[in-house]
Amino acid sequence: MRQSPSAWLLGSSITSSNVLDVIIRVTFDAGYTQILGEEVAVLPTQQCKAHRLLPLHSSLLVTELTSATVAQLVTEPNSLWHQPTTPRSQEPS
Repeated sequence: MRQSPSAWLLGSSITSSNVLDVIIRVTFDAGYTQILGEEVAVLPTQQCKAHRLLPLHSSLLVTELTSATVAQLVTEPNSLWHQPTTPRSQEPS
């Protein structure tokens, strides 16, 4: 079974000190016409000017620029990790 298309977004204080440093996963329907869900995780260091995401097999890495560290969001053991999907050639990217 194919999982729903999704995208990872990064909220970052690099653009404004009023913005939380967060990771957001948005899930779409197959036609990319509706948002089906959103998941949000707040980074452990706020005002860190988060600036890059790297999805891995069972975790997600995020750079925390001002603290010169990398945060890692890890799934629980035996949980189903939904990596971002790669659109098929006929789907928008």
